[in-house]
Amino acid sequence: MPPPIQIPDDTGIGYLIILLFTLMGTAARVFYNWMTGNPVSFVFTIGQIVISIFASSLTLMIVVRLEWKIYGISVACGLAAWMGIKILDFFEKRLLERLEGKRENK
Repeated sequence: MPPPIQIPDDTGIGYLIILLFTLMGTAARVFYNWMTGNPVSFVFTIGQIVISIFASSLTLMIVVRLEWKIYGISVACGLAAWMGIKILDFFEKRLLERLEGKRENK
């Protein structure tokens, strides 16, 4: 049986993997919109890239704080890039709940 794939411990390579997952999630979302017949323009594509990178960056900050492994961080950032505005809405709701005191600190 072959040994399992070893994820490198080098931080630079780890962040490169995260960047690749973020870019793949962003590109996948743009192509998905194009393939489903939604109008895709240059401005839409730039907007999707900006939103996806921002969502992925916020996710990166959270999961690094939670001390996730590099492969978990990569998947989370890729999914955040795919979800884009949905993940930003989720973070916004959670932040507002905490600021308004609707949710106890756990």
